[in-house]
Amino acid sequence: MATKKSFSIFIIIAFLVGGLVGAAIGGYFGVELTTAGFGNRWLNEQAHDIESRVANLKSIKQGRQKAALESMERELEDDLISIEPDHRIKQPTLDAINAAIKDAKEYRAQYPRTPSRPAIEKMVEAVFQHAPYK
Repeated sequence: MATKKSFSIFIIIAFLVGGLVGAAIGGYFGVELTTAGFGNRWLNEQAHDIESRVANLKSIKQGRQKAALESMERELEDDLISIEPDHRIKQPTLDAINAAIKDAKEYRAQYPRTPSRPAIEKMVEAVFQHAPYK
């Protein structure tokens, strides 16, 4: 009887220790992989933004304003079509998104242009129609 009871206690302890070890390892790798994934994606985007700004600045300095302007217009379009928030966005971020979209919409009204990518322009117009987000 004592060995059966000892064995049961051993099984329960082993189960609890295994669960705790599994939770700790899973939590560590879950946080590590998520943080690394988001961090890498954000840093990659930042690096591309810097490269683009440098290229645009060089174009302006070399007297190629039209090329820089077109590049910046396309970047604005790309940013606008990627900014649609989901339900988990916090209010300060949502306010910043709405302000950015409002600024872009006012800019486009003041400086209309012939779209170089009509399909993208339709998506930009859809963003303008859906904003402000709540």
